[in-house]
Amino acid sequence: MRLFTGTFYHTLDAKGRLTIPNKLRILTPEGGTLTEGAEACLHFFPPDAWQAQVQRILQLDELTERARDAQRKFFALAEECNFDRQGRITIPVALRQGAGISKDVAVIGVGTKIEIWQLEEWQRRKASIDAEAPEIFERAGRQSSSPT
Repeated sequence: MRLFTGTFYHTLDAKGRLTIPNKLRILTPEGGTLTEGAEACLHFFPPDAWQAQVQRILQLDELTERARDAQRKFFALAEECNFDRQGRITIPVALRQGAGISKDVAVIGVGTKIEIWQLEEWQRRKASIDAEAPEIFERAGRQSSSPT
């Protein structure tokens, strides 16, 4: 499986269209699904990754408020997106507003998905990640290691 990687800087046009970089677009030529992320960003999933995320979200315990809210966040504004001839997707107004996206954005490959951030928000988030990188990797390592 090829993964989405890299950071690219783009500008939305007046109609809310965003060019997805060719390096990312060639990995999902059939388009994908765009939805809100947990942070102030958007997630663009190719069809197979979308289906995997759908299955995870649907397995949450709907008897809990947090699970219902997670499902609402994930599905409420989800939109299927196809690329136009120029390799652009149109980001609906509600999704742009929810993520605080207005013009300048960072498009980043994050493994199985693409994230779209308002540029200034991404710069703040990236600085925070960079400052905490050793601890982030250490915690992630502990979570993924299995007892022997």
